[in-house]
Amino acid sequence: MSTQNLLLVVGPSGGGKSFFVDMLKARALDPAITALLPDDCLGWPVVEANNVMKNRQTGSELMPRDGGAILHYDITFIHRFGLADYTCDPFCATLFNAEQIEIVYLKPDRDRLIQQFIMRKDAHRKTKSRLNLFWADWFRLPSSARV
Repeated sequence: MSTQNLLLVVGPSGGGKSFFVDMLKARALDPAITALLPDDCLGWPVVEANNVMKNRQTGSELMPRDGGAILHYDITFIHRFGLADYTCDPFCATLFNAEQIEIVYLKPDRDRLIQQFIMRKDAHRKTKSRLNLFWADWFRLPSSARV
């Protein structure tokens, strides 16, 4: 892999990463924000970094061969896969190979983030069968987490 420049858009699930990237690609961000980003990042492809674990891909499979990339990285994702810390994340090797990394950390306020988690949980549960919900509520979660 020879990707040299990375724009790492990082934050919790529901924190606005996708919105930020969409606004960036549409050239709709405030010029003061755009001025802080790498000059040529608007032409870089967007890479969903968490697909390394989701789809069992390698970082080198996802990354372009040269130039730069915008990485969409959910900081809560590794915990859903049971990894102890970020050094266990298989995407870390990709970050170590980059020449330059610019980081945009999105941190929504607490109330907005909690509301986002509730809406996503409710939407996700609507897609599950009754048996799946029973399993998730009574067997997969520890008893202290049951609601």
